[in-house]
Parts: sequence; structure tokens; C-alpha cells
Amino acid sequence: MVYVRDDDVLLKRMAHTDAVGEFTNVHNIIEKYGYIHCPALLTKALEEFPEVIEFIRFKTLAGNMLPQLHGSSHIDYANLTV
Repeated sequence: MVYVRDDDVLLKRMAHTDAVGEFTNVHNIIEKYGYIHCPALLTKALEEFPEVIEFIRFKTLAGNMLPQLHGSSHIDYANLTV
């Protein structure tokens, strides 16, 4: 079985981005090829997009998704200085 980890899902990267639509589209592509989607979820994003929780639950119970908690919120380490 091939597992595809997808980090930093459900982030608002740009104002016009549909984060939920992007998440479900990526999942559908991974599922189409018979792989297991392992989204690394941020708890803050789940609070921001509660409508996606039922989708995650359904796909997990169907055996097509293995969600993982990645942390509370996203930190852009590229912007940090030493």
C-alpha cells in the first residue's frame, strides 16, 4: 500500500484560494490512483473549516484516508531568522 502524506492542508495561501475545495480535490486525485491520503491536519484549520470534518470522517471510515494531527497552527519557518 502506498501512503501519500500531504502537509499543511487547509491553509489559506491566497485570498482567492478555496482551501476546502483544494483539499478535497487533492484527496480525490490520491484516491483515484488507489493510494491512501495521509493529510497532516492543523487543529486551527479544523476550527476554521469545520465543514471538512464530516468529509474526513467519511473517507477515513471508508479506508481511503489516514488523517494525522500535525500541530495547532502553521509556522512559516522560512520567515524566521537566526
